[in-house]
Amino acid sequence: IELLNDSGIRDRKAIIAITGQKVIIREIVLPIMEDKELMAGVMWEAPKYVPYDLDESIIDAEKVDEFVEKDGNKMMRVLLVAAPKSIIQPYMEVLKKARIIPKIVDVVSSANIRAFENHLSVKKEEEQENKIIDIIISIGASSTILSLVEKGSLKFTRNILVGGNDITKAIAKSLNISFDEAEKLKRETKIVLGPEAKEEKKNESEKIIVKILNQITKEVRKSLSYYKTQSQKVKYNKMILSGGCANIDNIKD
Repeated sequence: IELLNDSGIRDRKAIIAITGQKVIIREIVLPIMEDKELMAGVMWEAPKYVPYDLDESIIDAEKVDEFVEKDGNKMMRVLLVAAPKSIIQPYMEVLKKARIIPKIVDVVSSANIRAFENHLSVKKEEEQENKIIDIIISIGASSTILSLVEKGSLKFTRNILVGGNDITKAIAKSLNISFDEAEKLKRETKIVLGPEAKEEKKNESEKIIVKILNQITKEVRKSLSYYKTQSQKVKYNKMILSGGCANIDNIKD
């Protein structure tokens, strides 16, 4: 409340984005139906994809596009999103205490797509045979969210349980300093690349940052390889970095 008052913000409506291992995001295929029938169709299919009690969950869906199968059946791709009420409820309680009205509860992957909408690829005529996929990597405090996007639509997402706080904690432990001191050091550390990047010249904080970023990179590569095996003619195009750790000097390289 104090932060809102100090900032001068008067509007108490907000859009929030959630994430977590139990947040389910799946692209499913359904026969074409009217919008008013969509949720009934989604709820019929949901038990195949949601591993917890549907009555204790919040479920929503959005039509992505339509297509015709080889046998002539008209189908549509639908993005299904589900989360346990137990994950969403703590957010609601915090907002209530701050006297904020939640207008929309989104997921981080979808929020990132909207944030970078003007930077995503547009499929060119000569690339019609390929699936042009953009990669969004959001390195947050507690986890890293990988999103694969085709023409503005989410095709795959993964929550990697390594984030900026893991770097900070490792620096604090290694140098025997406080979390706040380690966080400041992390932000000030520059990753040195090229001929100058000799291991013996690296300082301790840089070594730790590189080590943990390599862990994230390894998991991202696994997911990119997996998606390529599941989808035909995939061409990875742009990569967008976001999140607090995207500000680390030279991370994009």
